[in-house]
Parts: sequence; structure tokens; C-alpha cells
Amino acid sequence: MLENDKDLKYALTEASGERIQVGRRKPITELDIAADKMSASVKLNCSENYLKENHSVIIGNILCMYCKK
Repeated sequence: MLENDKDLKYALTEASGERIQVGRRKPITELDIAADKMSASVKLNCSENYLKENHSVIIGNILCMYCKK
């Protein structure tokens, strides 16, 4: 998933043949922990199939991200 599809739309309409960066890839996992540490949310930017194939790696990454916060 891309963070900003406006750049992609511009690149497709111009189609000049030159290379252009159209955005940054979103991370597979995004972790948000409330300031009071009473709640947290995890956003997964992947397909269901990718999640099924990489479940244990993704869970490990989420736990690792939590430990760093």
C-alpha cells in the first residue's frame, strides 16, 4: 500500500518515460500505544493471504515493536 496515491496518479497521467518516485511503502505493521498505556491498536497493511503465510513473523514484529516503545 502506498501512503499517497496523488503522486501515482500524476505519474500515470504524465507518463513521460522518466523514473519518478510515487510514494513510500507503508510498513506491514503499525503500532499505536496510548500515552496512558491502557490501550493499543495495531494496523496491518497486508492482504489476508500474506498474513496467513507470515503470521508468526508478523506477531513477532508486533511484540518487538511493543518492547521498543
